Amino acid sequence: MDLAKLALDDEWLAQLEAVARGAGLDLPPKRLAAEVRALSDAYNSGEFSRARTRGALAARLLFSFPRDVPKMACAARELAFAGRLSGALRVLDVGAGLGASTWGLARLLAARGERGSIDATFVDEDPAALEIARALARARTRDGEVDVRVTTDAPKGKYDLVLVGQALGEMTADERAQADKLHDLLANRLADDGSLVVVEPALAERTRRL
Repeated sequence: MDLAKLALDDEWLAQLEAVARGAGLDLPPKRLAAEVRALSDAYNSGEFSRARTRGALAARLLFSFPRDVPKMACAARELAFAGRLSGALRVLDVGAGLGASTWGLARLLAARGERGSIDATFVDEDPAALEIARALARARTRDGEVDVRVTTDAPKGKYDLVLVGQALGEMTADERAQADKLHDLLANRLADDGSLVVVEPALAERTRRL
């Protein structure tokens, strides 16, 4: 597989910029660079409230999203090679944020020339992020020959695939309660023959806590 195909193309990037303009998040380059730096500092320090500002949301949309889509696409390649990702897939995206993990999966399938559909349920505690995720899903309903349908309703039933991208490192002081909540969610929602894909950043302190 040509991994370059997993990166977002010009059409994708134009759609991100259009969503940013519609949401009032289209910052000039110098301001955006400052917000990206502030977002990185917030994640590294564990001060996650600083990642919930409008500026941080712009940084997540215009910088983090196009960076994170190929991450999940690469992480799920082994499942694709094993024939586990075909047809109609029910996907639970935990800590979905703007939906980069789900779109990474769609990008992977499209790059492989697959036909099918992804029905994704996004779960996240940040309503502003989910609002942008819904805007992205309205702006783009497919990648290649893969249809993508998104809901932010409560999870129902079992899922073929559970994605957890860039989320576990955001656990705060009450890690045990959060870990138990996450375990219950995965145990109750993952189909018996389903798959779990977890992608986390290599943040030294946060990774040691994981």
